[in-house]
Amino acid sequence: MAFKDAAADYIDDANAVTLDALREAILACPSYTPTPRFMLEARRLAASGRHWEAINLVAQWMPGAFLSPSAHSLLAESLAAVGDDAEAGRERFLTRLAIQTLIRTGDGSRERPWIVLRVDDEYDLLRWTRRTPVQQRLAITAQGPRDVIEHDRGESWFAIYRSARPAGASA
Repeated sequence: MAFKDAAADYIDDANAVTLDALREAILACPSYTPTPRFMLEARRLAASGRHWEAINLVAQWMPGAFLSPSAHSLLAESLAAVGDDAEAGRERFLTRLAIQTLIRTGDGSRERPWIVLRVDDEYDLLRWTRRTPVQQRLAITAQGPRDVIEHDRGESWFAIYRSARPAGASA
């Protein structure tokens, strides 16, 4: 399924089937990376008032960065700073959608880890739930590798989403 169709389907009806289709479409994007280092530069640009540059940098990584709370939040802030209130509102909506999506994937326990597309998503979810990270470790489980982040309220478990499609299968 094409990314635009998968995104529209998920926005119209957020459920497990449309989420899986959207995740697969995001993973298929050449701009997808589980470790979006470009966000460090985008944050630096925005913090120095270079909002258009920050917007353009994040836009270059779309749609691979779609459903990234950090990416949508930075776009919302930068678009508001340059006076594009309509697009800023759209990005605020997408920020909330991204966070709600992460929260619905599990409860952060070993048995039901939150499922993320990117490492940054783990920290976004902790910020949103007002947890202060202390330490991160990798745990190997029967279900696969898990990131475990210790924080001021205990620990949270995360799994990076991996495609369920066989190698070479098309969407």
